[in-house]
Amino acid sequence: MELKLKLKDFSIKYIYSKKIFFSKKIIVALEGYVWRSNFKKLSPQEIVRIYKKRKKELLELEGNYLICIVDLKNKLLEFYSDVCASIPLYYTIDKSCLICSSRIKTLIRKTKTKVNKSALSFYDKLSYIPPPYTIFDKVKKLKPHYNYFDFKRLSFINREYKSKKMSLSTCIKSLQENIKNYCSYYKKIGVLATGGLDSSFLIYLAKDFKPHLFFAAILDKSLKEYNTYSIKRCKALADKFNLKFDVIPIKKEEYVKRLFLVVKLMDEPIYDEDLAAVYTLFYKISKFYKREGLILSGMGNNELFDFPKRNLKEFLFKKIPEEINIHKKIAKSFNLDFYAPYLNRNLINYALTTDFKKRKNKRSLKRFLKIKKILNSEIVTQPSQHTLIPPNFIPLLFNKDSFLKFWRRYNNA
Repeated sequence: MELKLKLKDFSIKYIYSKKIFFSKKIIVALEGYVWRSNFKKLSPQEIVRIYKKRKKELLELEGNYLICIVDLKNKLLEFYSDVCASIPLYYTIDKSCLICSSRIKTLIRKTKTKVNKSALSFYDKLSYIPPPYTIFDKVKKLKPHYNYFDFKRLSFINREYKSKKMSLSTCIKSLQENIKNYCSYYKKIGVLATGGLDSSFLIYLAKDFKPHLFFAAILDKSLKEYNTYSIKRCKALADKFNLKFDVIPIKKEEYVKRLFLVVKLMDEPIYDEDLAAVYTLFYKISKFYKREGLILSGMGNNELFDFPKRNLKEFLFKKIPEEINIHKKIAKSFNLDFYAPYLNRNLINYALTTDFKKRKNKRSLKRFLKIKKILNSEIVTQPSQHTLIPPNFIPLLFNKDSFLKFWRRYNNA
């Protein structure tokens, strides 16, 4: 669907895919799911009421969302997103017209564009392209949180995210309520289980919704001991909370076959060796669901507790939006949704305002879990670990450069 209007002799086209509401002088378009700090789900009509009475509250919403507000009376164009911008907004300015969309391919069809060489240098260094840049020279991407359009400069102005000091117990309470809110949209819910602290605590928080636990077993000799140990842990959790549990095997042939299939879903090139395994995993999980389902992941919790503030900001506002976006796209291609509950506003506030020494190695979280006796000490005290794709899974010719060439060929860039 397309929203067309004129403000200050300037045309605006916003191509959206979800809900829209027209008030007398205010237009609101909403993509994704959003709720307030009192855990009430919001519709576009309710967003209009908040905008009129308590506008600042729009900066403190929870969920995975993108909100566009057009104020015709005051001639304002504003965009609000969750802290990690899980739904991106791309835009291009062509003469006296602003065109916006959450899909970059929609904009490319409407404007002539070339590859942005400076963006390619970011890709070489980081394996992804951070906002406000995109791989196309005339297309830009909004930074997370809050942006308004300056009609004099003809550009978006981003307001930097301001973190508030939070206690960990308050964060855990809101984390549980966020999971409750998001899960209420779905009948079928799965959790990516690893047997580690992050996924085990997530399973505990979501247990009332009877989620189906899935463990991705990468079938390689080097991971045999890890797989056996992790499966045992996951099975024990499933038995404890009376939940279904399945092991999803990922073979080398399946991984190689899907390495380049991920490219078709990418708005921009993101080189990540894990994505082919994610694609295979989500495809196999979808076979368990007849209708739409939700996948919960412990993504981001390691970084929230183990990254110093400077590195954490880089991760939250540049890298993680790309990761969440591609995970959601892979999930959507199999009629699933993807949600990383740890990356919520309150827990991010806690991480950004708490001394690194208290957070390091999840000290404060482990202390909280021990006091509350939520998980057994074996799970709480184990070190964090991330399963890497075995080197022999990755073809010799597959690297960052070959992936970029394939992406450019597929997208005619």
